[in-house]
Amino acid sequence: MCGIFSMAMKEGLAVSRREVALSIDRLLRAVQVRGKESTGVGFFFADEISWLKRPERASVFLRSRAYRAVLNHVMDEVFEGNGRVLNRSLVVVGVARLATNGSEFLDSNNQPVVLDKLLGVHNGIVTNDRKLVREESLTGAKGETDAEVLFLLLQKLLRAGLSPENALRRVFAKIEGSATVSCFEPEEKKLLLATNTGSLYQCSDPSGGFYLYASERPILKEAIEASWLARHSTSGIEQVEPGRAHLIDCRDFKRVDFSLGIDFPGALQAIYEKKGDYFRDLIASVREDQKNREVIELNRCTKCILPDTYPLIEFDSEGVCNYCREYQPIETKGEAALEKIADAHRREDGSPDCIVAFSGGRDSAYALHYVKRVLGLNPIAFTYDWGMVADIARRNQARLVGKLGVEHVIVASDIKAKRRNIRRYVEAWLKKPHLGAVVMFMSGDKPAEYWVTKIARRHGIKLVFLCRGNEIENSDFKWGYLNLKRGEPGGVLHHLGFSDTLVFTVNLMKRYFENPAHFNPSLLEMLFNYASTYVFKYDFEYFWHYLKWDEEEVVRTLRTEYDWEVPGDTIQTWRVDDGTSPFYNFIYHKMGGFTENDCLRSNQVREGLISRDQALQLATLENKYRYDAIRNYLARIGLDYDRVMRAIEGFPRRYSTGNASSGSN
Repeated sequence: MCGIFSMAMKEGLAVSRREVALSIDRLLRAVQVRGKESTGVGFFFADEISWLKRPERASVFLRSRAYRAVLNHVMDEVFEGNGRVLNRSLVVVGVARLATNGSEFLDSNNQPVVLDKLLGVHNGIVTNDRKLVREESLTGAKGETDAEVLFLLLQKLLRAGLSPENALRRVFAKIEGSATVSCFEPEEKKLLLATNTGSLYQCSDPSGGFYLYASERPILKEAIEASWLARHSTSGIEQVEPGRAHLIDCRDFKRVDFSLGIDFPGALQAIYEKKGDYFRDLIASVREDQKNREVIELNRCTKCILPDTYPLIEFDSEGVCNYCREYQPIETKGEAALEKIADAHRREDGSPDCIVAFSGGRDSAYALHYVKRVLGLNPIAFTYDWGMVADIARRNQARLVGKLGVEHVIVASDIKAKRRNIRRYVEAWLKKPHLGAVVMFMSGDKPAEYWVTKIARRHGIKLVFLCRGNEIENSDFKWGYLNLKRGEPGGVLHHLGFSDTLVFTVNLMKRYFENPAHFNPSLLEMLFNYASTYVFKYDFEYFWHYLKWDEEEVVRTLRTEYDWEVPGDTIQTWRVDDGTSPFYNFIYHKMGGFTENDCLRSNQVREGLISRDQALQLATLENKYRYDAIRNYLARIGLDYDRVMRAIEGFPRRYSTGNASSGSN
């Protein structure tokens, strides 16, 4: 998921000391959009390796005395005289890390990875890294990262006498997930580059002895423009296709391009035969455990399962709620309309023709699968990492982009700053809790639409698929607590009309003025998040406005074709990409007696997909508190678990517990 680059320059190349230093600066600043938790750079020159890695964003790293000292040492060795011609060949690898496993504050977890035979950087997630350690008897790991495991395996194969080409093929045959690697093998003086996602672009001047690689086309374009690099990008910018690798011999600067032997099917594989009843098996797969749970008894709608604690709910004489009475069956535009859009944007030259916003959840994962394999488009997967993307989502993202051979572009926010602001939202809320203000906890992901639009423009792509819009998953109660009945028209927040936006805005402002603790440094971010959702205009295609959502097919396809991972502490497959959901659902259930799972299952009842009894059983199991996930969430944002949980236990509730029937209060 990180941003990486590599640059190889031959002895005698006409370039100045200042130009080389500035190009490294520009490349590190350009790749930091993909990761801000640590930065690293490595150099090979004159049979010497120098490197530096620090837990800070690139813009800070570049100003540090430590970096200037390393850079000056390297420049002194490779330049002589007037400093206008390289006196020795130079290889540079750099990385802006988005930490997916292993704390960035432990130096051995950061990149570049430095081993006896390798200096390497890795972008992606290897999901079977622990298994590889056991099966391949890998030793010598100093950190906790999959990148280190990948390079240890590569080093082992090289030591066993395999050629670099065959060693890379063997590595990519054994790993699961996504990987783009750039590494230097000092004994043979060879730079190895390989990708199974296509997240690798290059420009070069082979005759002049110059090669440059980076994670994204716009990163290269930004680094090349108005710099000396433009003199040497004679071939333009080209993608290294998924399943391909390059080997550059830095003695003669010849390059060999070869296949990794990975097959990327272009057509939809046969969906597995249905076996048994999905919902029956799902309910039976987990034994209901209420020992540590209060018995919550609620008056519920006789048609769906919404309780009388649901905001703005009303029941008729037969006990049917107004949400059921007013419900309109969901109509989709159909597969033919989706095919027509695909045909209008398909590029015959094989270049990326669309972007799929990819959270790592089941809806966006299935959409990416469908766009690539069924529609036959060549998508770029886009993720906005706001600091609460769950680890399981990152692993699932790696599985899909690796198997599909899809380039994955990530915009990483300043995660430390994001988490500080989430802590401020939660701390302010704890002082005066109101269920309408819980939406603030999730506001940090709202700039995703802003960023996917920006990335589409950078790549010159007009077709953007958003994977929201599945109305079965609407959770209107979150806005109901702010006196807004329909907060997600068409399943999309920013489709809210002017009058409803005004109602929402006024009631949200009330929460601020009733609780001055919300006026803190997070306010500026909140204003931008609000504008990203309700002010800025977007032109997207909503994937689930075209296809009927079939939970069974979605989950079965992901599990069987991609070994899609689910948490071990819940039967849920929804929201597993969101590290925030266990906490906010705990609050909604503790104080209101229900969660968004009750909404999902109620909508399925209205659509005739499941029975009311099935809905009630499923919601009961899915609403089981995920204490470990909550503990992890609070640790991420820097709040004490015991203090927060004790506070929530003491807050007023809208129901009673025990054996007595409860009503709204």
